[in-house]
Amino acid sequence: MFTKRRRTVGKDRSLHGRGALSTCMSHLSVGTFPTAAQLYTADPGLHQDQRPTFRRSVALCRNPTHTNAGRAALEQRLRRSKVPSAAYRVATLDSWAMRLGQRFPMRSGLSNTVLRVERGGDDYRKIREATVGLLNAKHPDIALRATYSRVLVDEYQDCDMLRHALVVSLSNVLPVTVLGDPLQAIFDFNGPTVRWKSDVQTAFPPLGRLSRPWRWENASAPELGQWLLKVRRDLLDEEPIDLAAAPSEVVWIELSGNEDENHRQRMKAAQSKSPVHGGSVAVILDSSNKRASSMRQVERQAR
Repeated sequence: MFTKRRRTVGKDRSLHGRGALSTCMSHLSVGTFPTAAQLYTADPGLHQDQRPTFRRSVALCRNPTHTNAGRAALEQRLRRSKVPSAAYRVATLDSWAMRLGQRFPMRSGLSNTVLRVERGGDDYRKIREATVGLLNAKHPDIALRATYSRVLVDEYQDCDMLRHALVVSLSNVLPVTVLGDPLQAIFDFNGPTVRWKSDVQTAFPPLGRLSRPWRWENASAPELGQWLLKVRRDLLDEEPIDLAAAPSEVVWIELSGNEDENHRQRMKAAQSKSPVHGGSVAVILDSSNKRASSMRQVERQAR
């Protein structure tokens, strides 16, 4: 998230959204953000369903693994909340790095061919490396400080090490706050992502953690929210999860050793109805099961 320099919104404006970024914002105003690099851990389901206010203009930066769809979603929420478009910039890290390279073509050393990303991932890697070099050489410092006053990066758990190096270099120019949850990392299939303790918390000292399950309280399921918090602690401590102690919103269908019976049980789970009117059901299956065709049938049934 980039806060633009010396611009004001006028009257206080509000911002509302879902996910780690909005979770942090629901508890912090611009005036309470720290002035140095910081980390805010936002667990799933703990956002507060209220609109935080800002007295200075803001822009948003998403981890690039969440692509332009995430950027568009944040822009839509900002427009819905009537935040002036001149008050913020929403971008993925990759698109922001590309833009910076275009502004400093000689010093970045990036050719037009690379900036057009004609070779896909290899060109993106060169753009990130060039951006880290630009920032470390301090070439764009004056321009960046004149344009922005703060950076917020969402979904940080999915950053790879090169993007992490980019954000760390940027934090030497502008105050940076990163937001994420290591238990929600899902993009490590393209290579190793940041290690939360040794990489992220070393560069960005923890600012805080949310502890109240607002999503589940607002859905009239506070017991489920508290149970999920306990499950989270157990997972972090590498302890087993006791499904027998789960609240009524969680149904455990234990599979037998018979594959035909297991398939029937899976199909039964896929047809489960939400106990709450208008609610939805999440069916969690064993992804290591080798009966791929059976799993696909369950997936189609659950849609």
